[in-house]
Amino acid sequence: MYFLVRLTTMDPVQELSVEIQLKIQVSTDDLDLCSSLSRASPAIFKVYSNHLEYIKRKYNESVLVNDYSLIQDFMAVILFPEADVTECTQEE
Repeated sequence: MYFLVRLTTMDPVQELSVEIQLKIQVSTDDLDLCSSLSRASPAIFKVYSNHLEYIKRKYNESVLVNDYSLIQDFMAVILFPEADVTECTQEE
């Protein structure tokens, strides 16, 4: 007796809503890991490819929020006083 076995890919992620799949990807805080997840799951890949700009924006926001020294460096560059060129000239 032979049994016909239906081979299907089991992707439990496809049962989750798009919002939850997106939340999973954004919560990784790592674009490489997010890309790896998208290769592992067709459902995640679909959400990843459709919302890539949003994922990148959230990643950049998390980097800026979590890395306070980076914000300090940006502020130092922006607020650094301009040099007075007249003081730098040599007197004859």
